[in-house]
Amino acid sequence: MIALHESFSFDQRLHSRLADSGSLIQQTVLVRKFVGGEFVSNLLTFSANYDTYYVPIDNSQPFQQALLLDVKFKVLGRLYLHGASFIDPTGRMRYTADARTILSREPMPKEQHNPMGRFVLHGCVMDTDGQPVEGAAVLIDEKPVYTDSTGCYYMRENKPRTHQLRVVISEFLVGGNWQVTSMPTTITSTTEEKSLEETVVVTVRKVREVSSTEEKKVTPAGREK
Repeated sequence: MIALHESFSFDQRLHSRLADSGSLIQQTVLVRKFVGGEFVSNLLTFSANYDTYYVPIDNSQPFQQALLLDVKFKVLGRLYLHGASFIDPTGRMRYTADARTILSREPMPKEQHNPMGRFVLHGCVMDTDGQPVEGAAVLIDEKPVYTDSTGCYYMRENKPRTHQLRVVISEFLVGGNWQVTSMPTTITSTTEEKSLEETVVVTVRKVREVSSTEEKKVTPAGREK
């Protein structure tokens, strides 16, 4: 066991960005000397330390003294370069360097709102009594559209075009059995003013469900066939 005889150390800050420290430790078999300093700024951090290091492989001289440096430099933005020296287990001076940065995901681009098309596809679905059918399903080409509370639907596009028009009875949101009585096969987009004057109308009628008893045919004499 190594006995400690005396020691001396100091640590002081010379400036807000500059500090130094040191110590002297005298033991029976070892006199350790340490002195160092550090400089810190926004762009550069530098430190130098002269100390005694233990080298386990060198049995003849296991304790060696060396000056080690550590430098960190801000290059650009969030990119930092770092370099330092150190003593390896064989007692040799080694050097290391690395770079560090912080990557962040770019903010999502602002959503671009395309201007609304000037041309309108406007149509309505009515029953045979002239009442609007809400929730009727219409296919314009392959795009499904549903009628609103007025029985009408609207679509906008940038250029006037003609589209295939179909009614999908099975997709009606309103209950009941429906049957198409009249329907154009195409629809063409026009200006908004003309679309109100030339509304495409599809007419449907509600079909009453027939019960199983009503399906039986009855002879004029009132006997079942």
